[in-house]
Amino acid sequence: MLRIAGLVMIILSVVLLAVFPTAPARRNLPGIQSPIIGFELARTREDVAGLLGDPGTPERAAYAAHMDRGNYLDFAFMVAYAVFHAAIALRLAARGRLSRSLLVVLLVLAADMLVFDALENRELLILSAAEPSPLMDDALARLRVFTLLKWYAIFGSAALLAPVLWREQDSSRMAAPLFALAALCGVVGLLHPPGIEWGAYAIALAWLVTWIHALRRA
Repeated sequence: MLRIAGLVMIILSVVLLAVFPTAPARRNLPGIQSPIIGFELARTREDVAGLLGDPGTPERAAYAAHMDRGNYLDFAFMVAYAVFHAAIALRLAARGRLSRSLLVVLLVLAADMLVFDALENRELLILSAAEPSPLMDDALARLRVFTLLKWYAIFGSAALLAPVLWREQDSSRMAAPLFALAALCGVVGLLHPPGIEWGAYAIALAWLVTWIHALRRA
C-alpha cells in the first residue's frame, strides 16, 4: 500500500505541477511563492483578486478555470497522501514501533487531513467562481478553518512520525529530519504564514525519501 500510494502521489505531483498556475494573476500574499498555497491562505477579497484577477474580467475567468482544473485533480492527490500517511503508520505498527494509541492517533490524523483538504478544496472552487459578496466572505472564513486543520493534521503527523523514524536502523531514518523540519515550519507558520509553504516543501521531500526507502525494501 505504501509503495502504490507513493507512486500515485509522484505521478499526480507531476501532473499537478503541469496543470496548476505557476504564478499569480497579479500578486501573491507577502512571502508566499506558490499561487496554490497563496490561494489556500487567502483571507480577504483583495487577496483573491490579487491571485486570480479582478472579478468579471476575462483574465479572472481564464485563471480561475486553470486553478479549478488543478483543484479537481487535487481530490485524487489528497486521497493518495492520506493513504500514504496511514500506510507509514501501519507499517511501523506492524514492526512493533508504535503503541496502539499512537497508531490510532496517526490514523485519525490521516483521515483528518483528507477530510479537511476536501472541504478546503470545496471552498476554493466556490471562491474561484464567486463575485464579491457576503457569500465570498463566508467562504473565506470557512477556508481559513479548513486550511489550518488540514495543514496541522499533516504537520502533527510529521511531528509524531519523526522520532519514531529516527530510531529506525535502516534508510527510513533519513526521512526523520525532514518530517521534523516540516513540523517545525508548521509551528513557524502559526505566526508567519510563509512557514506553511516551507513546511509543504519539507513534507514533500519527506514523502519522497520514505517512498524511495519503501522501494528499496521491496
